[in-house]
Amino acid sequence: MADQFNLFGAEPHAARAPETALPGLRQAPRFIEVEEQHALIAHINAERLEPFKFQQWEGKRLTASFGWTNDFNIGKAAPAPPFPEWLLPIRHRAAAFAGLQPENLVQALLIRYDPGAGIGWHRDRPMFEHVIGISLGHSAAMRFRRRRPGGFDRARVELAPRSIYHLSAEARHCWEHSIAPMDVPRWSITLRSLTKNKSAACSLRISHKKESTMAELSEEQRDHLDKASFAFPEKRKMPLENARHVRNAVARFNQVKGVSDHERDAAWKKIKAAAKRHDVTLSEKDWRDIGKG
Repeated sequence: MADQFNLFGAEPHAARAPETALPGLRQAPRFIEVEEQHALIAHINAERLEPFKFQQWEGKRLTASFGWTNDFNIGKAAPAPPFPEWLLPIRHRAAAFAGLQPENLVQALLIRYDPGAGIGWHRDRPMFEHVIGISLGHSAAMRFRRRRPGGFDRARVELAPRSIYHLSAEARHCWEHSIAPMDVPRWSITLRSLTKNKSAACSLRISHKKESTMAELSEEQRDHLDKASFAFPEKRKMPLENARHVRNAVARFNQVKGVSDHERDAAWKKIKAAAKRHDVTLSEKDWRDIGKG
């Protein structure tokens, strides 16, 4: 079969690669062979892919999860079906690349990016530690950013077809990442391990005390947030990036004008999910209870 993605010929499986300029990020090209890529894409397409959903919003990318899944309706991870047989050899090789045991990789996420699809800024859930990704089909830009006073530090790497990357340590915990939307289709396989040390955190992360001074974002910071980061995404109001934001969103909820009760219900659902993520206790069960205490 001719290589429909205009790739180079197959090479031996990549050995563990050195770190890039971003500490904790390792990459290797040509991790899988050309014909193997076609087979993996066919396997992904044959799975029951569903549109990515964030509460009432539906994304352009199609996904299937195994082992564990992120349920954004309840704001936490939930058990998913076991790995399919065809994915086990890839898990074994990906684990070897990352210096892990195959059984350590307990979650798999398959994604088909249709034209126009991407992934907004995020960090993987704290319950996961190592993140390993295999890119298929076409190249993609993986963008990184780390918050600092007055803005962000930024980095960018290319995810070539058939390549593999491994996020750990600083790249995993200190930096958010996103995938820029593309005009061509792309597929990926992401594998994750569970966190053993629940206290593991970014040594450069802003302390809780400093975080309280960041409730008001600069215009530049707000512009770089994905719409899904806001309680009211269409108006880009009330970011929910940290505990302080959540508390502010509750305090100022009734100040938002020009929105329907349906939009308020959806915004409150997002605030409750963010409160769980950031360990904020809400005394109100519903936005209609605000101010009635």
